[in-house]
Amino acid sequence: MKARGSFFDKFYAIFVVVLLIITFEVVLILLSAISGDSLIMVIISMIASYLIVLLFSRKFLINSTPISTKLSNPIILYIRIALSTLTFSLLVTYLFAALNNVFPATDVEIEFHRIIENNLWYGFIMTLVIAPIFEEILFRRYILTYLQKSFNPRWALVISALMFGAFHLNVRQAIYASLFGLMLGVIYQKTGKLRYPMFMHFCFNLYGMFPIFLSAFEKARGQEISLVTLNVGFIMLLALCAFGMFSFVKIIWPPKEEDKGYKRYV
Repeated sequence: MKARGSFFDKFYAIFVVVLLIITFEVVLILLSAISGDSLIMVIISMIASYLIVLLFSRKFLINSTPISTKLSNPIILYIRIALSTLTFSLLVTYLFAALNNVFPATDVEIEFHRIIENNLWYGFIMTLVIAPIFEEILFRRYILTYLQKSFNPRWALVISALMFGAFHLNVRQAIYASLFGLMLGVIYQKTGKLRYPMFMHFCFNLYGMFPIFLSAFEKARGQEISLVTLNVGFIMLLALCAFGMFSFVKIIWPPKEEDKGYKRYV
């Protein structure tokens, strides 16, 4: 086991991470102000902001080595990730409802959802393509891995998750994003492969977009989905969520026979 950094190393590591996040937000604000109301230009601004910060990240963080475990059956892992993410997504739905009275939706949130409802292609690109790819590269590949040089893996995981929550600049989102950041970080630490947290991030955003897609489907058909269909779907959802809770436990604590042949880096 490598020795972890001194107090100064820890302070410097957090400072660099905070600086990266602030840099992204500032660059995004500046580019968004230039882009105006064009959705295409907003997407370009978002991608440009990520690229600038990722280039900056490479200079400071690229030499880090992740803690990783080589998995023997990636297909099973993908299924477990999809099910466990479904469970978390349902919990977030209830969490959002509970937080509505304490932290009501901001104008930015309301406007973002309105834009997505009216422009599904925009929501698809922003939430299902850009966010899973760029946010996982930044927060898991660079930030989490970098923090593990100065902190033990558990503290690096917690700090990176909190930074991921703060990155959303919204109290409600910060709460669930921090929890989700823990899940994403665990997946990355367990596998050392960025494609798995990217897939989990994609699944979570896809589940979050489902009500919007359902509403668009109903409008296209000209009629609402029947109550019986919704009830049957809800029962199936609960069953899948039960498997989802079991699946995430299996990811964190795989059976010993699956541990054979694993390769771990510290």
